[in-house]
Amino acid sequence: MKLLIENWREYLNEGEETHFPWLEDLKQRGEEALKGDNFEKIGSGAFRIVFQPKGDEDHVVKLSKKSHNNWMNKVEMKTGNFYPSIFPKTFAHADDWGWVVQEAVNVLTPKNQEAHLGDVLYKTFPEISVDFGSREELSEPIELWDLITRALFNPISSDEIELQAYGLENEKAFRELSSAVARFKIDPEDLKMGNIGFDKDNFLKILDASVFFKIG
Repeated sequence: MKLLIENWREYLNEGEETHFPWLEDLKQRGEEALKGDNFEKIGSGAFRIVFQPKGDEDHVVKLSKKSHNNWMNKVEMKTGNFYPSIFPKTFAHADDWGWVVQEAVNVLTPKNQEAHLGDVLYKTFPEISVDFGSREELSEPIELWDLITRALFNPISSDEIELQAYGLENEKAFRELSSAVARFKIDPEDLKMGNIGFDKDNFLKILDASVFFKIG
């Protein structure tokens, strides 16, 4: 993991002018740069505002609304380092963690879940054997996602038989998600539409895990 982080640092140092032509201005001016002509505000939550560099669809910048919440940005880098397959990558950050540069991820919402959630679940959990249209009690992708999040509370539970039946218990992504929930004390109920999404390859990504404790 240390080598991976160092490789990213080397990548940023050697290629940031080409890959992140806006990064130097962001480093110098911070929030002032984000509110200028080179960035566009694309979202806002309880604690942070999300900006995207104009002409760059691959990256976003998350800005803390209050400085005392900057640590949340550091947490997101930590989650991405521990579990890079299910959390967005962080490429750069302010010295005080007031902002972070991350890979851009498509947000799953109640409006678009019907079009995308099924494909995302099949891509992320390839051993899924259930035919979403074959069983009345599990006829929609959102119901399978609900099953997965319920099982994250306690994988050895009443859902265990269903997890076995649908090929989830041995899924690498499910094991990593379960490990992340335990390590970072994530409330599975927060893993809902609006807080999850998918990357350019259609893999599931956790956008907002609501981790409310500081990580050193």
